Amino acid sequence: MKTKILKKKQEVINKLQAGDVHDYPLNKWFPKNSWSTERKIKFTLKKIEKYYDAELAEADAIENAEEVSEFSISVEWANSRMWGANPNATIRVGYDEFISGSISGSGYDKESTAIAGAFNQSEKLRGILYKNRGKIADKYGWDYCDYSLSGGVGSECFWRIFESCGYEVKHVASGKTYDAWIVSKK
Repeated sequence: MKTKILKKKQEVINKLQAGDVHDYPLNKWFPKNSWSTERKIKFTLKKIEKYYDAELAEADAIENAEEVSEFSISVEWANSRMWGANPNATIRVGYDEFISGSISGSGYDKESTAIAGAFNQSEKLRGILYKNRGKIADKYGWDYCDYSLSGGVGSECFWRIFESCGYEVKHVASGKTYDAWIVSKK
């Protein structure tokens, strides 16, 4: 994962050092007509270094995350006048708790978006995907990814991914406004 990040960083730096600052997203922060091209490049290189250092630190945390033997997922549904039922997912790993916040809108799977939002907050959980990347890359089309779950795809897809990683998913509780699962190592 780090080599891909470093490669992307070098591509961006090479493009900037060639003097191409026009397509870079940070150009909207440049003062109009007052900065020289050299100053724009220097400013942008500083921002790129900061961004990719954070990406590398996150990748390092994911790669070195301790193994998770079990975690629980709970989804609570709250009614909204405008959007109907809105889910709020909570994932517990040991003593750590990750909460997605309320997910609203329509036209997509809100439950999977809530679960993905909570899951992606934890380096330990994302480490499951990283450590099992060989098992899931071909099967689920993950060639280059940041080892996170995407929302809106249906939570059934997540259960299949966890099972491919060697985990067992049990639906342990269900109600009108509540669902809970335990995901444990086989």
